[in-house]
Amino acid sequence: MNFFTTYFGRFLGMLRRIAASSPVEVPLFGLMMLALMLGIATPRRLFAQDAATGAGSNAPAATEAMPLIRDEEVVLAVGNIKITAAEFKEILGSLPPQFAALYGQMGAKAFAEQYASLLGLSQEAEKREFDKTDQFRRMFEFERRVVLAQVMANQITSTAGSVSDEEVNYYYTTHESEFEQLKVRGIFIPVVTSTTRATVSAAPPGTPRTGAKPQYNEQMGQRRALQIRSLVISGMADMAALAKTDSDHPTSAKGGDFGFVRRGELPPAVSTTVFGMQVNQVSAPLRDKSATKGGFYIFRVEAKRLQPLAEVKEGIRSSLSMEKLNTYLLQIRENYPVTYHPTFYNVLEPAKPAASTAPAPASGGR
Repeated sequence: MNFFTTYFGRFLGMLRRIAASSPVEVPLFGLMMLALMLGIATPRRLFAQDAATGAGSNAPAATEAMPLIRDEEVVLAVGNIKITAAEFKEILGSLPPQFAALYGQMGAKAFAEQYASLLGLSQEAEKREFDKTDQFRRMFEFERRVVLAQVMANQITSTAGSVSDEEVNYYYTTHESEFEQLKVRGIFIPVVTSTTRATVSAAPPGTPRTGAKPQYNEQMGQRRALQIRSLVISGMADMAALAKTDSDHPTSAKGGDFGFVRRGELPPAVSTTVFGMQVNQVSAPLRDKSATKGGFYIFRVEAKRLQPLAEVKEGIRSSLSMEKLNTYLLQIRENYPVTYHPTFYNVLEPAKPAASTAPAPASGGR
């Protein structure tokens, strides 16, 4: 097996070149080649800290259903390479979930057939001594660095990026404002730009729309928003009904119901004000000068709550994990400082095609 694992790794780079230049398209074989070229089907003993335990294995469940085959029994022979049942299961065990799923679709025999084709090509390449060329050695060194980086990345993810339940709970309790939610109802009155002619609807607020939507300039839009707010505060009109007739927002069909929202989910220009309001309070017209569609919002806070830990636990864990990984990667960069030559890479920039100087074809018919 030592010969096989060494042999396998040495040909990763060459297989990439073959795949890139081959005009033949064989879907399943192409997928296998891609998986192997990326180093993801390399036997697990190259990556695992304890191959004997099988910890962290992604091996498909089908590999467990071989009780009658001894581990030392050869299950695939291609030329001089013989692979035992245990070695074949190690290859399957190193597949990530997406390729394990592919294996499940192909079946064990089809997988072995594609793998045998790969091994046949690599043996022929060795026979022709492709692995003794300078080009191969350079490619092999690059692939070696890729695999080492992948092993290091896996190690960082499994150790430096791990987050305990205690860390999640601590973050939740010390950042409660991030998980505060408001149930709000809103009405949006859009304002057109100065280049667009505004039109005024003579109908009072609450009148069902007919024809084109009215368009307001800055002054008209604010006046309309103030009229609507006055009706809501006085109790003369229901805010949900007004949202259906006057709001130009996707929530208008639901009576302006935005549901529960967190900080940052409302337009930035209005979020701070709304999250400072009390339950049942109605805001003054809040101007949102969005570049896409600005206008005036009127919000009413209908309920407040703290989002339960169970709903945000995994999101917190993911965020903390990314923070840890970024910190670790920054530390690695500091340990291995990078210096770039100031002009060398400019010389290597691909030349841009020159603008055509040929005269334009004459227009017109004969």
